[in-house]
Amino acid sequence: MRTVHRRLLTVGAVATCVGAAATLPSLAADPDAALVKVAAAEGTPVPGQYIVTLKDGASSDSAAKKVRAAAVQRFDGVLNGFAARLNGTQLDQLRRDHRVAAIEQDQIVKASGTQRAPLPWGLDRIDQRKRPLSKSYSYGARGRGVTAYVIDTGVDAGHREFGGRAASAWTAPQFGGDGRDCNGHGTHVAGSIGSKTYGVAKEAKLRSVRVLGCDGSGPMSNLVAAAQWLRTHAAKPAVANMSVGGPKSAALNTAVTNLSKSGVFVSVAAGNEGQNACKTSPASAGWVMAVGATTSYDNRADWSNYGSCVDIHAPGYGIWSTWPGNGKRALSGTSMATPYVSGVAALYLTTHRGAGFSQVQKWMTDSSTRGQVKRLPKGTTNKLLFKGGL
Repeated sequence: MRTVHRRLLTVGAVATCVGAAATLPSLAADPDAALVKVAAAEGTPVPGQYIVTLKDGASSDSAAKKVRAAAVQRFDGVLNGFAARLNGTQLDQLRRDHRVAAIEQDQIVKASGTQRAPLPWGLDRIDQRKRPLSKSYSYGARGRGVTAYVIDTGVDAGHREFGGRAASAWTAPQFGGDGRDCNGHGTHVAGSIGSKTYGVAKEAKLRSVRVLGCDGSGPMSNLVAAAQWLRTHAAKPAVANMSVGGPKSAALNTAVTNLSKSGVFVSVAAGNEGQNACKTSPASAGWVMAVGATTSYDNRADWSNYGSCVDIHAPGYGIWSTWPGNGKRALSGTSMATPYVSGVAALYLTTHRGAGFSQVQKWMTDSSTRGQVKRLPKGTTNKLLFKGGL
């Protein structure tokens, strides 16, 4: 089991289809003082937009106002800092500000990849140790009293499969409060967590936290802002599903780790680039359950990320679930595997309401089926999700 205290080191699904103000001076008196380095985006940058991390005790409001930063999102819980659009002069001022700990270029994150496929087998697989499958899904707990937050493209809350249990909780500023799903990815993920037909936790409350646009992408700072909101407002017991991803980001990893430490169980997609998951976020963060994907033959899906940052595997190929407009669709990706883990966590929290991340993670890894996943690269854990007697 990967320790939840591992060193912090950015979110994705393959789709087939941030006290009182400190008294430190705001600018370095010595013009030759070392400047804070700006970390370049490892993926697609958001031009002119940056995530600024401040030192403990520094005020994000004061620092942002000092340079007259525009379009600011302030963080003071999961990360002490802010995201803002900055020109060259503003950026240079912040690089010289004694209160600034780090600056990184904001970058695009995407819903993890998807593929259409015909096999509705995922629920069947997680309630038994071995194949062949029994063509049934047995359950006792139903997730009642647990809230699952879907950090994604939005959710079609009116879908009949959700039975009135779905609603919009928060949206990133650019969406103007519109939590509807104009992409489909978020609705599919929500369905695997808690829909009547396709869901693991069939009575859990489903809440949309919209961070991505209709094209399935958005700035990484939206994920930090979502973690910030959830740390303050999540109705517990709660799970947070992040079937999104992008390149490595220290700011995002810090935010997600702090969200998990606040008492929200966090499941994240390992990613679908067929690379080491430790190169991505938030899969490389501490205090998260990073999920890889398997096929119906218990093989690791060839596009599923691998390595020591993957905590567990779950079905992720050809997964049928809900689609906007009372529809259904089969998709593939670690995005599809992750909600199965979130759903099982919701089942566990139904009867262990005070359990923190470490307890849920230990139970899930101890209960997993060992040695069953084939075609795993060296150094990747061989654990397959199993819901046990829940």
